[in-house]
Amino acid sequence: MEYLATTEYVRGIVEGQNQGGVLVDIRKLKEYNGELNPYTFFDKKGHIPGAVWMGDWDTLVDMNDDTFRSYTEVQKIWNDLKITPDKEPVFYCGGGWRSSIGFFYAYLMGFNKIRNYDGGFYEWSWNPNNPISMGMSR
Repeated sequence: MEYLATTEYVRGIVEGQNQGGVLVDIRKLKEYNGELNPYTFFDKKGHIPGAVWMGDWDTLVDMNDDTFRSYTEVQKIWNDLKITPDKEPVFYCGGGWRSSIGFFYAYLMGFNKIRNYDGGFYEWSWNPNNPISMGMSR
């Protein structure tokens, strides 16, 4: 199984060629909406078109004690967002480290089709021909 999503693969989801793929943005809401870019090494804002906003750390980590949330808590959140095992979630963030936690959760939860776009929004935004969306999409 291939776990790495390339920019070309993500573009296929955006353009509707990779059916069943769902882009899952695991950044802060202000990053997703295009209000904030906390990175010093690039200046683009927004999100990849069609991506659902999963939430940031508080979706996966209990901020009261810094432990991972239970399978059932995450499963409910993901079900509400239609991030389900019959689809292929492709997790991304700004540069790959936050998305790897979402990917790891899906792996532990038994998803058979999952990918991590480790280049994230940073790599996506390199190409001026790649569209960028602003505001909430879900």
